[in-house]
Amino acid sequence: MNMTPTSMLYTSAVLVASAAACAPELERGEERPRDAGRDPGDAGQAEVSGKFTHRAQADGSLRTTVDATLDSEWQYLDLDTREADADETRWDLGFSRFRIRVNGGAGGPGGVEVAALPDEDFAALERAPDAGFAPARPDSEEDEDSEPDTVFNSGPEDWYAYNVMKHTLAPLPIVYAIASSEHRFYKLRIDAYYDRAGTPGFLRLSWAEIAAPRAGSSDVGDRGPDGGQDGGGDGGEDETD
Repeated sequence: MNMTPTSMLYTSAVLVASAAACAPELERGEERPRDAGRDPGDAGQAEVSGKFTHRAQADGSLRTTVDATLDSEWQYLDLDTREADADETRWDLGFSRFRIRVNGGAGGPGGVEVAALPDEDFAALERAPDAGFAPARPDSEEDEDSEPDTVFNSGPEDWYAYNVMKHTLAPLPIVYAIASSEHRFYKLRIDAYYDRAGTPGFLRLSWAEIAAPRAGSSDVGDRGPDGGQDGGGDGGEDETD
């Protein structure tokens, strides 16, 4: 049977539609956004460590992409060395899909703490805040996983907004201040969750080292292993009457 150009076009359209109907249902945050485009920080020399790719920016910050696409694997980053490092005493942040681990409190022995600074200007932030830092906390019943709760992921408050209609994640306008395992301070912003092709799990981060809080003004590290205030204090005299 001879097919006209019109009938061939119709047949092709039917085949494409049938293939789309058989595609697996996407999980939370896995639909590919239509506006996924080129990473504006792709220019420049790349520094690669494990699943992390760093590129220096003109303002002195780093643009880092982490391949956290596998739900069964965690990628751990030592901010102080810029290296992928799963050593429990050195890593600062861990990434798997849209989940982020913090190596402090219930999340690990590294002493890492994070403060969320909504609507903070990333470029203007030069010093860590005096308060607001928190390590990971034991998992609550407010989310659906068994991971310790962090400033990034806690169920009611996450680093992203979830579009239930499109099944996509979009970073919220939050800058995070991080106290690392080496007692250095960094600012970090999550810029994207998808790569330029729309693949989920490729987190893109902007970050840089910043000055420590003013001397004597920060409560970083003054906590017990469960993320609460450490009742031991600093060993000073009791100020109560």
